Amino acid sequence: MVLTNTIISDSVIFIRNRLRENITDPLSRTGSGNQFILSGYPKRSTHYPIITVRKSNFDLGQRLGMQTEKYYATLEIEIRIWARNEKERDALTDSVMTKLNSNQFPKTTTNTSSNVGLHDFKVLSVVGVDDIKGEGGILSNVIIMQNKFLYGF
Repeated sequence: MVLTNTIISDSVIFIRNRLRENITDPLSRTGSGNQFILSGYPKRSTHYPIITVRKSNFDLGQRLGMQTEKYYATLEIEIRIWARNEKERDALTDSVMTKLNSNQFPKTTTNTSSNVGLHDFKVLSVVGVDDIKGEGGILSNVIIMQNKFLYGF
């Protein structure tokens, strides 16, 4: 469950875990320290491809009425696919977007976004970023996704 007092970390971890369970690592890495999907940018040397999931923006949005401390908040998450070539980057991007889109309903099913309190999924943008090294450099796609959340106690 995504909670008001831990909305950002709960959301990032929820999305990271859903992707970890459903996106196949092209390198089939195993063992501790060999993570394919991370909840932040790697701080040590890594082997690509990897996927990072981080908070992008949080906005309290609209108050849900007079004399209430509840809001319909907006949470944006950045999912970045880092890959060795365009084919790998695009295939992983398609897999991530398909998983996110198919993980919304029903509310009665465990580990769907509606079940944990995240609503109104939307992909705001997918932007390709080429490494400054050019040919042979790391390529990435930056997906900015959005969910709404009932924020307040």
